[in-house]
Order: sequence, then structure tokens, then C-alpha cells
Amino acid sequence: MAAKENEEELHLQDAKFEVHPFEELEVIRNMSVPAQKGVDYTLKEVPPLNVHRPLPPTSSPRDLVINRLINLVETGTRELKGYDDHIASIRSFYEACLEKEIARIEEAGLRPEKRIKVAEAPM
Repeated sequence: MAAKENEEELHLQDAKFEVHPFEELEVIRNMSVPAQKGVDYTLKEVPPLNVHRPLPPTSSPRDLVINRLINLVETGTRELKGYDDHIASIRSFYEACLEKEIARIEEAGLRPEKRIKVAEAPM
């Protein structure tokens, strides 16, 4: 009820979210068709949304919330990508340390004349 009162108070036009019957039938028909074998339906690349464009002043509260949610998802995705890059560099450091430690342990089991210094070993 409060949302309706806010829309009336702000003199926003009523948003109509009805789907034309033809469009509804078309969507249902497309969803009813079985997937074709061997076709990869995953999205390879999705163009970034322009969520920073200003919305018209007559936008409904629903449109404003949708815009904010899209912005939140885009920001979160960008931050997760940055975190992945950060963790990848840390992981590579520790993997290199682990490889050196494994080489050191394996060398420790060899006879002294067959040992080489791990620091001199090619990596």
C-alpha cells in the first residue's frame, strides 16, 4: 500500500507490465520445443548493461529498484573478478613454494651422491 501511495504522491505514471497474448504464446511455444542435440545454449559473452544511465523522472519505483539491483549485481561481479585475480596470484606463489618443498623432500630420500641442490634445480 505504501508503494502505491508513494507513486501517487510523486505523480508517477502507472506502469503496465502486461504481456500481449501473442507474445505469451510465443514464449510458451519456444519453451516447449525440445533442445537440439549437440547445440550449446550457454551464453558465451553477455554485453555489459548500461545501468548508469539516468532513468526518466517518471520511472516507477519498481523500475528504480530494478535498476539498483542490476547495478548491485554488476558491481558484485566486477568485485568478484578482482578477487579472483588477487587469489590467482597468491595461489601461484604458494603452488611454487609447494613444488619446491616436494622437490626438497624427494631429494632428501636420495643417496647423497645423487642429490642436487634444490635451489640449483631447474623449475
